[in-house]
Amino acid sequence: GGGGRRGGGGGGGEGCQPPCVFVYELPARMNVLALKAEPGWPYYSHGPADYRAFKAMHISLLRSRHRTADPRRAAYFYVPTWDLHGSWGNPEVYLRAHRYVVTHFPYWNASRGADHIFTVTRDAAGCSTPWGS
Repeated sequence: GGGGRRGGGGGGGEGCQPPCVFVYELPARMNVLALKAEPGWPYYSHGPADYRAFKAMHISLLRSRHRTADPRRAAYFYVPTWDLHGSWGNPEVYLRAHRYVVTHFPYWNASRGADHIFTVTRDAAGCSTPWGS
């Protein structure tokens, strides 16, 4: 059928255009407070723009027609990790976000994370995440 976890059908009164993406809301300590701790860190303020892709990706998904508020309609799940230091920061941000998503939601475990998206802007990319590349 046309609905369900693979994002088919979308709509359902919420206006999601397939493929639908559910954006997790992580606790403030993981993203918002990190940004407040670095108030001089505006978008593209220093360093290469590719290290700032996580913010652009997060904002664009929040505004996207593909975003769904209903995780049962999602084809993909976005985990908004804000790695403020790019290649110089601590990869712990990914571990904490992963641990939170696995603990508080059933969706990672349903697919073993195959349908989950992280924006990793590090030189070593996925190799610097807790689960490797």
